Amino acid sequence: MAMPTLPWLSVIVPALNEGAQIRQTLVELQPLREQGVEIIVVDGGSRDDTAEIARALADQVLLSDRGRARQLNAGAAHARGRVFLFLHADTRLPDAALAAIRGATDADALAWGRFDVRITGSALMLPVIILGGLDSIKGSVIAGLIIGVAESLTRTYQPVYAPWLGANFDVIVPYLIMIVVLMVRPYGLFGTKEVVRV
Repeated sequence: MAMPTLPWLSVIVPALNEGAQIRQTLVELQPLREQGVEIIVVDGGSRDDTAEIARALADQVLLSDRGRARQLNAGAAHARGRVFLFLHADTRLPDAALAAIRGATDADALAWGRFDVRITGSALMLPVIILGGLDSIKGSVIAGLIIGVAESLTRTYQPVYAPWLGANFDVIVPYLIMIVVLMVRPYGLFGTKEVVRV
């Protein structure tokens, strides 16, 4: 009886209530799985259908206590690969990930690595709501306009006048504006100012 071939790479995906996006993450990992890479999802007690979705798209779906470190350790304890790749459920690997991992781990020495992060999409609701004031619809509308204009101006002029700030700086600008305003007005532009007397 032939021994089963062990995978050279185990991808360990900790998840908690990721039903909305776990399928997309795991579908994108299927070409790796077809090349013998092991895919392990470690669910930290999701209350949605995360584990059910993952069962069809992963080699193992483990249940563990909640907590990223616990989930990563549980996945590592069950992984059969020589190399571990820990991947968040909302993260996508770059196109040449497999070749980069192979190149970095060909030697028998212990090694670690990481990929550069690139933010996609836009999660502007937090700075808009905080900037406008948690209890002010008018403030949220005005803050949305401020954030939109600031992001657009940054996207247009920053590469020309301040390229040293790097790519995707326009993604950071809403948060910088939010922090500056909160330093001066902790309740936002139009939020209710609460005075607590002791």
